[in-house]
Amino acid sequence: MRKGSEADARRLLPLVARLKAELEAARAEDELLRELLNPDLFGTKQGSEFENE
Repeated sequence: MRKGSEADARRLLPLVARLKAELEAARAEDELLRELLNPDLFGTKQGSEFENE
């Protein structure tokens, strides 16, 4: 790798790490919202049929 390319890579690493963390957080939030909005797809259905078990 050329010196300029190495410097560019080092400069971009924090940005890539931040974007990766933001993507993971967005995926987790999306999954949570999907579960909350459509719980029967995720086996977390709460209703009268489960209250007496």
